[in-house]
Amino acid sequence: MDRRTFERIISPVGSAIVILILILYLTPIWWGISTSLKPWEYVYTWPPRWWAPGMTLFFYYKIFVSRPLFHWIWNSLLYAGATTGVVLLFSSIASYSLVRFRFRGSGKVSFALIATRFIPPISLTVPIFLMSRAWGLYNTLTILVLVTTYLNLPTQVWLLKAYFEAIPWEMEESAMIDGCTRLGAFFRVIVPMCAHFMASAAIITFLGCWNAFYWPLVLTSGPENEVIGLGIYHFIGDGMTYTNEICAGGIIFSLPAILLCVFAGKYILRGLAVGGLKGL
Repeated sequence: MDRRTFERIISPVGSAIVILILILYLTPIWWGISTSLKPWEYVYTWPPRWWAPGMTLFFYYKIFVSRPLFHWIWNSLLYAGATTGVVLLFSSIASYSLVRFRFRGSGKVSFALIATRFIPPISLTVPIFLMSRAWGLYNTLTILVLVTTYLNLPTQVWLLKAYFEAIPWEMEESAMIDGCTRLGAFFRVIVPMCAHFMASAAIITFLGCWNAFYWPLVLTSGPENEVIGLGIYHFIGDGMTYTNEICAGGIIFSLPAILLCVFAGKYILRGLAVGGLKGL
């Protein structure tokens, strides 16, 4: 079989596999949208209906009126935005330092940094909880930012380290000859050159924080610091599960991730591809 014949046969097979994967991934999303629009009496009917009479947006209206959804969204934005900013600042400076300033044992420092991620984060629940109580930070967004920064920083340092290694030293040298300090050359030359890659790191960190559930559940209590992922969990009551509201809240919860992937997905793909190739 020659190459052209092989490609002619394999192309429809590959397309069919891609379509099948898309169906598998999109079916739960469509089911959630459908359930959020169905009248309550059609939610548990058998056989299940993909489309039911009397589809309505009432449950979207209901969760905005009956629950502090805007407060949850605001808390999530504060938490995710602050964590992303802190992680991006410290990871960029740390990774740049590991690349440009070689010293004895620098390779071991890099390994030790990523080795902290070998420990399953869930095993740190008790010490982190006790420290948050001892420091007076329990039930604050501050402790969420600190913990999530601790968990995300090593990964982002290694991701950005691969990008900085690809930038020749002559770029900074030229800037410093023109009068820039080392720090000035970093922010005026290196950061703009790595803007796309830093954007991918920022998006990955932001989405991880936006989707957070476990640490907000452990480290916060009460409605004042609830994030949206934890707030939607409260639709599961002791005597009843509000299925329509859960699905409506889940769709709203998913919108930032969907919008980021639609409008900024190229930065994520470009950043991960360059980082992966550099590590080979």
